[in-house]
Amino acid sequence: MAGNIYVIGAAGNEDSCKTNAVECFDPTRNCWSDLQRMPDSRHHHAVVVERERIWCVGGLEECNILSSVNCYDAFEEKWSSRPSMSQSRAMPSSVFYEQKVFVLGGYSSSDFAPEMRLASVEHFDSKTSQWTKFASMHNPRAVFSALVINDRMYSVGGDKRAKGLRSRCMLVGY
Repeated sequence: MAGNIYVIGAAGNEDSCKTNAVECFDPTRNCWSDLQRMPDSRHHHAVVVERERIWCVGGLEECNILSSVNCYDAFEEKWSSRPSMSQSRAMPSSVFYEQKVFVLGGYSSSDFAPEMRLASVEHFDSKTSQWTKFASMHNPRAVFSALVINDRMYSVGGDKRAKGLRSRCMLVGY
């Protein structure tokens, strides 16, 4: 998995563009390959890598915001469903941190109104197979990035309609 680029799910302007396709680009061989498709079509989801697994969380299927979670195991080369998040989220962000999958923010409604942005954060522990709520972000965010630097989790940017957030970087949960 290391060094490869993955494209997982998508949506376009037409219903026919929605897909559960998964593709992998290997830059050392300069080629694309098709992987096993996800169990369902989704778009506007978050993707995060945990060692040899790719987690695909939330997003949209048609106009329905999802709480469902799929996980691709690169060794077994197959997808499996995992327990759903406690909250449905479209356009969230996700990081792998402290051996857990964290999912931050997103929208709770498919009309994407600014007041429907979420500040909530939850994480999945593979050892217990449970989602747990975590400290919320200071500001609700969607369409943003999350990252971990020097053992600290940050949220960066956000929806252009969120005044002042695009240039802000916030420490999460501490």
